[in-house]
Amino acid sequence: MSIDARLLAASLAVVTLCLTACTTNPATGRTQFNRMSLDEEVRMGRAAADQVLQEERVLQDAVVRDYVTRVGMSLTRHVEDPYRDLPWEFTVIDSDQINAFALPGGPIFLYRGLLERMTNEDQLAAVLAHEIGHVVGEHADDRITRALLAQGLVTAAGVGVGVATEDAQLAGLVVGVGSAGSTVMLLSYSRSQEAESDELGMRYMARAGYNPEGMLQLMEI
Repeated sequence: MSIDARLLAASLAVVTLCLTACTTNPATGRTQFNRMSLDEEVRMGRAAADQVLQEERVLQDAVVRDYVTRVGMSLTRHVEDPYRDLPWEFTVIDSDQINAFALPGGPIFLYRGLLERMTNEDQLAAVLAHEIGHVVGEHADDRITRALLAQGLVTAAGVGVGVATEDAQLAGLVVGVGSAGSTVMLLSYSRSQEAESDELGMRYMARAGYNPEGMLQLMEI
């Protein structure tokens, strides 16, 4: 089969996938190509969270843990259906790193180093709301789906000629939901996804009664 024919076949496959997997996200209003159902995202996120818990030390201060969970859950009450009923979980990692991240389906991790730099609850709400925005925006699913689409097109065109992209390389690591728990940790979000998470985060902060200026303060940190 010629390269043109393979590209045509791959394009038809992409069109078929789009017609069967396109959904409108109720929070963003954006049409997405979703490879996974929410239940599959929850399973993938749980698998990745279990791996994180094996590799990182969880903060043992119950007062701090309960505080972070209280703020996080106060935000999730204001997300759109069906995301409100996800098994949200907020964990503080006992490390001086200044970081936080979210996994598909609800697990959110915050590092002690970032928490110690905060001076008010609005800043804590900001970081948690931003990470909630990644989950609600289904950014991990979107990233993986795009990677798999890119892999299909690259394969059709012939990898042997040296065609490769970051998305295609990532797709090569994703075998299936059951085995992709560790792979999700390799995901990096695009600028547009980060901006969307900021927008969603400020929406949820305002709904929960927090000052959205906490997001700007968080960025300064």
